[in-house]
Amino acid sequence: MRKRGDHVWRNNVMKRVQDKVAVVTGGARGLGSAAAERLCEEGARVLITDLNGAEGREQQARLTSLGYSVAFEEQDVTQPEGWPRVLDAAIGRWGRLDVLVNNAGIAIISDVEALSFENWRKTLAVNLDAVSWARRPGSLA
Repeated sequence: MRKRGDHVWRNNVMKRVQDKVAVVTGGARGLGSAAAERLCEEGARVLITDLNGAEGREQQARLTSLGYSVAFEEQDVTQPEGWPRVLDAAIGRWGRLDVLVNNAGIAIISDVEALSFENWRKTLAVNLDAVSWARRPGSLA
């Protein structure tokens, strides 16, 4: 039986998202990077977004060097006005948008008593509010 880590399995990847277009927020590292790479392996064209431009461009270059169709847009997911630009970039480049992976997230490690209200709001803005900005009417074509 094949397992995910098997060399054979990786060479026979199912193409469930072949020719689909995906946007992955927080795609420069961690789970977002893994999601972007997996989507690429399964045939998707992927637009990575991240607040960290240098890491995002590095991830784009790495995946492009592997032969995948990848673009990068710097994005602060907490800014509603930036969402149309990002989604339009994917549609403008590939003509459609099929998959949105709202992966961007943060964790500010602190005792509840010591967590400032500013950091509380920042966490909610990234981990909760940003998901809403992406799904606003008119955001997705």
